[in-house]
Amino acid sequence: MSTTSSSDSYLSSYTQIATSSLSMSPAEATPPTLFHAAFSPPAPYFCPPSTYQSTSPPSSGTPSTVTAQLHRAATHKLSVPKPARPTLLAKALQEQPNQNLPSPSSSSTLSSCEPSAEPASLRPHCAAKDRLISWHLVCARSLQHPLQHEDTQRLLSILPHAWADSTKETYGSGLLAFHTFCDFKSIPEPERAPVAADVMSTFISHLAGAYAASTVVNYVSAVQAWHTIHGLSWNINKREADLLYKAAHNLAPPTSKRPAREPYTVATIAAIQERLDLALPLHAAVFACLTTTFFAAAHTGEFTLPTLKAFEPARHITHASVSTQFDRNGLQMTCFRLPWTKKAPIGEEVNWAKQNGPHDPEEALENHFRVNNPPDSVPLRVFTYRAHSAFVPLT
Repeated sequence: MSTTSSSDSYLSSYTQIATSSLSMSPAEATPPTLFHAAFSPPAPYFCPPSTYQSTSPPSSGTPSTVTAQLHRAATHKLSVPKPARPTLLAKALQEQPNQNLPSPSSSSTLSSCEPSAEPASLRPHCAAKDRLISWHLVCARSLQHPLQHEDTQRLLSILPHAWADSTKETYGSGLLAFHTFCDFKSIPEPERAPVAADVMSTFISHLAGAYAASTVVNYVSAVQAWHTIHGLSWNINKREADLLYKAAHNLAPPTSKRPAREPYTVATIAAIQERLDLALPLHAAVFACLTTTFFAAAHTGEFTLPTLKAFEPARHITHASVSTQFDRNGLQMTCFRLPWTKKAPIGEEVNWAKQNGPHDPEEALENHFRVNNPPDSVPLRVFTYRAHSAFVPLT
């Protein structure tokens, strides 16, 4: 096997990891979607995909030391599901001429750099959402006296709270893509942060045509967030970057775009109801959740869990969050106190009123409680259904 083929194998492995958040177990990696679950037999849990692919390194070839060590650090004792598009970045890099990039100016290298640091120690194995903090730089943040090390740690512990976990997971994938690119181009560690404008522009150009424009922007934002958290300046050519984003939008592959879809209407709910047996626990819970989110104008993710074991009292709705209130005209409404949303971290309240017809959310919710009757000890009691001898939350 040639060195080029071996490097491609490593890049394929990197991109596989980039598509996984690495923050959940295989059994939780593919929870059922809300409406897909309604047409499946009730079960206490849902099986993960049967095919998994290990990301062990190839048996031959001579990849660079940096590539090999980063690969071992990122894939230590890890098997992840095989993604649908495992080699987009690798393919994009392979199709581009392997030209040397201009080095950053000497002013971008700080005195605290440690060029001898090993990539495995800089980028340890961790969940994607933790990479902004756990993946270090050879150019460390240096605070002015009398500020000390614990002040740096305080900054590192506070700054990540500026982003939601889902955003940090996306940024973790973007960081992995960036280091994959740097390994392929043999960019030394000290020149990755602070990153030179030409390096960043070239990174964007390699992503263009392989990913949606929004993904390209998110991946660049990931590198910028990484710089900000670790106290490094962000000096890119904004005009050039904006043009590259526009080019990425024009070159986005057709598979990255979805056609416009019809909105959900009362007729849609009626069509779904015809396919359900509301005497079944799962169907009763699904229809109650559907009508509640529809008439409360809420996201399904605000009333369900991302995975079966991801319940957090500070973030997810409980039975205590449901109440009956009256508006200023004396009309009754059912209110749901959401403890947290991405746009309202301190929580917000949504509600619906009784509707005429079979799609009435009040009747759907009462039917759900009659059929499932979840006990008070069940955390996510609002939309939990009976499956054999267990109670399972909708995900």
